[in-house]
Amino acid sequence: FWTVWTVWTLFFWPLMTASARYSRKGLYLPFLLAGLALLAWTGWWFVLAHQVETRLAAQKQALAEAGWTLDHAPASVGGWPFRARLELRDAGLRAPSGHMLAAPRFLAEASAWAPFTWVGFAPDGLVLERPGKGRVRLTGQALRFSASRIDQPFPDLRLQLHEPVFAAEAGAE
Repeated sequence: FWTVWTVWTLFFWPLMTASARYSRKGLYLPFLLAGLALLAWTGWWFVLAHQVETRLAAQKQALAEAGWTLDHAPASVGGWPFRARLELRDAGLRAPSGHMLAAPRFLAEASAWAPFTWVGFAPDGLVLERPGKGRVRLTGQALRFSASRIDQPFPDLRLQLHEPVFAAEAGAE
């Protein structure tokens, strides 16, 4: 018995009663790194959203100089954290020839990690105006437009109309 008691008191008792302070770096470090990553990503998203607004204004100006007219209600940019989403209400694009494409609501979005690939859609349909022939309303299950590689000289543009319905408005051909 004395041998066990002696071994216990000499070797194990000091280990159990010592107040050892462990480093808490391992506890705080993952949360700190996740917070810094979230802060950096949020900063990138705000830079991207500002670029969308700036480039929309620049494109509108370039179209006006070429004789085109782009009208819309104030644009809104959203989609944090994973998308840049642009919403245009009462948007209309008129060509110098008098042809017009209008949408009550047009949405376009791109992934925040791939900002050169955009998908746009008109959930409420489109209106096509032909000079001297009137307006045609275009509706359907899906009216989508995609543009990829927009930073290249020849971007890839695609239009998808799923079950489109063309309806001439009153007085149109």
